Formats: sequence, structure tokens, C-alpha cells
Amino acid sequence: MAKKNVQPAESDVEIITPDANKKQLKKNEKVDNKQKKVAKKNKSDKKSLKKKAGEVWSELKKVSRPSFGTVCKNTCVVISVVAICTLLLFGVDRLFSLINNLLLP
Repeated sequence: MAKKNVQPAESDVEIITPDANKKQLKKNEKVDNKQKKVAKKNKSDKKSLKKKAGEVWSELKKVSRPSFGTVCKNTCVVISVVAICTLLLFGVDRLFSLINNLLLP
């Protein structure tokens, strides 16, 4: 009998070597661990909402607020500094505009 050259048919069967099997198991374990952590986190988020709100409230109690006089003084300082900077920039702009008009009639 003559031997026929038969090529094996490609199939959807995946050949897994022992090393590849171990790697696949490790990947599956990592995915499972991540899913477990996400599930735990979702449960802990629901429980800790009241706890976080309590922490925020306790921190707000520690905040020191400035008096009305301090706020007014600081506001006046800011307005003064902005006005001075505006005048300086306006003056420099007018100076450059004058120089530009003199050089390029």
C-alpha cells in the first residue's frame, strides 16, 4: 500500500502544555482575585458612606473662619493690587503704542 500525504485538519482544539496550563491558572487566579476585591470594595463603599460623612463633618468643625473685618481688609488689598497692575500694564501699552507710531508713521 502506498502512503498518502495527509495533512491534519485544523481544529478548534487548543493544545495546552503543562507550563502553559500553570500560566493560565495563574492568570485565572489573578482575575478571580481582582473580581473579589472589586466585590469587597463595592460592599465596603456602601458601609463606609456614613463613616466618611461623619469624618467630613468632624473636619468641618475644625475649620477656622476669618472674621468679616479680615475678609474686608484682604478684599481691599486684592482690589488695590489689581488696580495698580492694571495701570502699569496700561501705561506700558500706551508707551509701546506711542513708540510704534513714531517709528512707523
